[in-house]
Amino acid sequence: MSLLQKIKSTLTSTPAVQSGTDYPLALDTMYTDNAKKLMSKYEKTHFKNLPLEEHFFRSDAMLKRCVVALASYATLTNGFDTVVEPPLPFSSEEEQKLFETRYAPLKAYCDSANKTVNMEDVTYSACIKLTLMGKAGYEIVREEKTQKLVRLIKLPVYNSTVDGLQPEIKSGVLKEFVLRVKTKNGVNQTEELRFKPSKVLYFVNNDVDGDLQGISDVQELIGTCIIRAALERESPQILKRVHDPYVISSVDTSNTTFSSTDPKGQKDELQRYLDELLDGIESGNDVVTNNKVTSQVMQLKIDLQGLIAYDDKSEDKIIAHFGIPRFLVNRPNVNRATADTEFKAFVSGTVAAKQRYIKRVLERDWYDMLTREFLQLNVDDPLPVRVKHVWRQSDVGEYKEKVDAAVALFGDGAGILGSSPELALQLSGLYNDKVAEHFAKQKELLTRITNNNNNSSSVVNDSKAR
Repeated sequence: MSLLQKIKSTLTSTPAVQSGTDYPLALDTMYTDNAKKLMSKYEKTHFKNLPLEEHFFRSDAMLKRCVVALASYATLTNGFDTVVEPPLPFSSEEEQKLFETRYAPLKAYCDSANKTVNMEDVTYSACIKLTLMGKAGYEIVREEKTQKLVRLIKLPVYNSTVDGLQPEIKSGVLKEFVLRVKTKNGVNQTEELRFKPSKVLYFVNNDVDGDLQGISDVQELIGTCIIRAALERESPQILKRVHDPYVISSVDTSNTTFSSTDPKGQKDELQRYLDELLDGIESGNDVVTNNKVTSQVMQLKIDLQGLIAYDDKSEDKIIAHFGIPRFLVNRPNVNRATADTEFKAFVSGTVAAKQRYIKRVLERDWYDMLTREFLQLNVDDPLPVRVKHVWRQSDVGEYKEKVDAAVALFGDGAGILGSSPELALQLSGLYNDKVAEHFAKQKELLTRITNNNNNSSSVVNDSKAR
């Protein structure tokens, strides 16, 4: 943008002036206005009417990384299994086999239901909602005629008693859920949808008061996120100040007369006056004028190192709040021992707490419901068995120990890597159905070759005997 264009654009955002005064011109004012307009338009488009927790989840990169890392490791990384648990321990292996055979269809029924509703996605989104909003709700949808389970619909939740899904509690007992949504036609009008507790799969985080409202895990970070957002919003202007000085120009208009007495009319006349005065002026060119025009260059000193240090400190605060290992969010560690310690604390602390709560809700409100359906029991009938939700766990240290043990046996002369490779893979924890199938085919091929060789040898021997 030329010097003249900058001056012209400045006039559109500057108050009207009176005759006989100097007119200050900030040459890059339009830059700031454009940046603010662009940011304001973006925020209205993407963050309109969003709670602050969800707003910063979408706009703050580090906050989003931490929340997603927690949800991913808690629900998706290793997956889960369903296990039918007996009322009493087994007295023999035969009793255990009979029990597993008898209730295998129940386990298959629950696994099919989990697949139908995509339970992995449900638990993943629930973990994110619990972290952000303190609660999560899903409507259990069935076919009207067959009552066959169809899906789970995610319901909006807010930390407010007005909007979103809200529990109604009377005398300490949950009576129903109310979903309040704004109508399209009415202004500030809401429509209420009511659900029985059995029709909603509901999670709540840190229910300390028993009101089922929950407490967000990111509330303490809202102030930090606001400051980070302000710094992000001003970054274009800050970077501009690093390489571009701030210029203030003034034009002496004391000898200029205005025909209009209206401030707006005077502003228009001044605009035309400056157009004629500064026509053809470009940055870097010589300027000749018989009017008084003075300019002052101001080079601002910006503490970039301080701003960078604050950004790093605020990111460290967010990471520490969730207990996320720094290498999971692209923040390098000092050494491998520190990374291992952080990861173990993360898995056994933050992740385990989320998994334990989600597991209890699913077993109580989901698997018990499916078990009663499959066994055709009433709501008040006691359950003969219970289906448990078991999160799979992977211990990197244990895996490494198994591999080291297999290699050590081979080094000591046991030779299992050559003579018994299946055993080596089992010790390493790498043995599965596909590996077993591979070795079965290898054994079959080896047996066929051996038999052919034996048959050939017997024919030769018979010939010699004759």
